[in-house]
Amino acid sequence: MKKTCMYDILKTSFLYLAASLAFCVLCPVYARADVMPKSITNPPPKYELSRYDKFIAEPIVISEEFKEQEAKNRAAAKSDAEKSGSTSFSEGPKENEVDVRAVAEIQRNLDNKLKPLLQSWNKDTQDTEAKTLIIKPIIESIHINHGNAYGGKSIILMRVMIADQKTGEVIANPEFYQHANSWGAAYSGGATNNAMLNRVSELVVLYMSNNYKNAVGGKTGAVK
Repeated sequence: MKKTCMYDILKTSFLYLAASLAFCVLCPVYARADVMPKSITNPPPKYELSRYDKFIAEPIVISEEFKEQEAKNRAAAKSDAEKSGSTSFSEGPKENEVDVRAVAEIQRNLDNKLKPLLQSWNKDTQDTEAKTLIIKPIIESIHINHGNAYGGKSIILMRVMIADQKTGEVIANPEFYQHANSWGAAYSGGATNNAMLNRVSELVVLYMSNNYKNAVGGKTGAVK
């Protein structure tokens, strides 16, 4: 009788542990496993950027599609946890939501690297017909692993819409992608995440710089 009772306890404990582990592993990566740019290379802009007289970098925005998907992911994770009776789900820090600190770090990197480049290109002209380009970074997907070795890799997918201010014509829509290993995120104290955010910012600057004199395209950051 005691053996049967102990067996049932151990069996229940094992199943609960397995369910909790599966939830912790799968929950943070809902709909993220296939988040990748469309290609490993970005096509060139319609025109070389030097055709324009002024350049304005707008602040980073989060795509509405991503916000909606994040809300759905969180609701689905909560529902699954409730159905399974798991207590591992919490309404505390929401790792699945847009990481404000990560977005702020990317913005800081762009402010330090992209803005000075654009300012050096701005022509000192009062011409009312001066052609101006708007550079608008858009986060399409982001997941920052805050130290969970089983929480999925950190990823960032950002699109940069480059458009003529007057006509609205989009001359380029390059995508930029980077990731950081989940185990690295767990044991580096955030260093691998910061390096990832720095790399994606550098890809943006490199694309802009390389396409100033000639429209040549550039890397997305993805690999085969």
